[in-house]
Amino acid sequence: MNIPTTIALLLTSCRADVEVTKTGDSVVDAEALTIYGGQHSAINGQAFQQDALKTFQGYQYVTWYDKKRQVCLGRRRLPDGKWEIIRFSDYIFGAGDPNYRAHDAHNTISMGICPADGTIHLAFDHHMQTMNYRVSSKGAATNPDKIKWTPELFGPVHSILDNGPLAGRLNPHGVVTYPRFIITPDDKLQLFYRAGDRRPPEVRVIHNYDPDTGKWSGPRPIIADNGYTNYHTRYGKDGLLHLMFHWRGSGCLCYLYTDDLGESWKDNDGKILLAAGDGKFISSTEVEDVTVVTAKEATHIMLGGQYMDSKSRPHQIVWHIPDHVEPVEPEDRRAVWGRQESSYHHYWGDEQGSWHSNLLPSPVGNRAKIFLDADDNAYAIFMVNQTDEWKFNIYFKKGDLVIATASAKSKWSDWKLIHREPGPFLNQALFDDTRWETDGVLSVIAQNSSDSDYTFAPPDIPNRRGGGFHEDLTIKRLTQPTPLRILDFKLDRK
Repeated sequence: MNIPTTIALLLTSCRADVEVTKTGDSVVDAEALTIYGGQHSAINGQAFQQDALKTFQGYQYVTWYDKKRQVCLGRRRLPDGKWEIIRFSDYIFGAGDPNYRAHDAHNTISMGICPADGTIHLAFDHHMQTMNYRVSSKGAATNPDKIKWTPELFGPVHSILDNGPLAGRLNPHGVVTYPRFIITPDDKLQLFYRAGDRRPPEVRVIHNYDPDTGKWSGPRPIIADNGYTNYHTRYGKDGLLHLMFHWRGSGCLCYLYTDDLGESWKDNDGKILLAAGDGKFISSTEVEDVTVVTAKEATHIMLGGQYMDSKSRPHQIVWHIPDHVEPVEPEDRRAVWGRQESSYHHYWGDEQGSWHSNLLPSPVGNRAKIFLDADDNAYAIFMVNQTDEWKFNIYFKKGDLVIATASAKSKWSDWKLIHREPGPFLNQALFDDTRWETDGVLSVIAQNSSDSDYTFAPPDIPNRRGGGFHEDLTIKRLTQPTPLRILDFKLDRK
């Protein structure tokens, strides 16, 4: 039985539980960038990208690269206003770089909004490179009807690390990967990312933004490089910041939390492992102290999704081969990222600190995201492959969006698939958590797949440093731009 048929049969038996209504489908950019790289064509919509889509005070914001490789930021008044777009022409992703960076899917854009001063923050184009960062004027998000939505709203590209506190022991080379902005309980902003470039030390750190001064301080080291944190790093309703992560190359699923905005960190039992001001971080020798679940076949499951429910219980969804399944040696080396024996696993911690696991129905696709409603019913979204192309891999070019659910009353043991939105889409599923929590609307980024791998005529792409044009990877391997869309759904339980 092929994958589409399997999904169709599963959907037929369970649609009565939750009514899924598609309420919107808007094209943000008819010609958004696609790339040619080891993680296939998506640069707009990767599992580690936090946030690319965000709602704040009645406006929805989205960020992406367009066909000219410009950083773009769009906004619309909800629920269905026209998209207003800023295209920053002063920075071109990958231009003048003859290396793989020009088609490196790690180099996504992350967005943050600080409620305290209304600034909008963008960090972009780095996979072990110097930080690229720009910030808006104060009030851009808190007074959206009073500002002009133009590039002049933002300052120049620079690095918050310039001559800053990271120039030293923690990040002597000043490079960044996987940046993500986090709103604190007191409406300020933090920045979490991996510092370093595979030369020791390489560590996940957190910075603090002061809305009064507009300056960043810190950082606080937390975990070593091999601790890959899940998407949706957020504070819970309990005011704690919860970190769920997988130790790469092992079967260890790990957990830490902080109750003082990242100054000190505690394990699952509440024991302080990192004291305020000690400058230490969790390394490979302390993995056992932070491990809450061991899955022997979970060796490459980084960057899944996590969420906190109404009682601030941590939930995460990851995929790996179940312990009771004997893995088969793959014929394709790429299968390490997505074996046919793999399943999605929903892990959650209860109030007593015990962890539990529930299995989702097959098939698996790319990295899934999890979220819960006000009644703690759980939902997951992910893309599944339309074809057999790279069927053992999480990176595929033609996917359909799938929505799954489990009820709180069953303690999330009744996972089932409830909707399949036909693509083909090339990205990994990302959603707007704020709109879900405030309006009950599921907004998902979806970029159409391209019909071909390459374009024939490259657009005008200036050298980032000026001085003409370059015959580099941005020109030699230009893929076809495709529409970037926002899909809106209502999920009504009966």
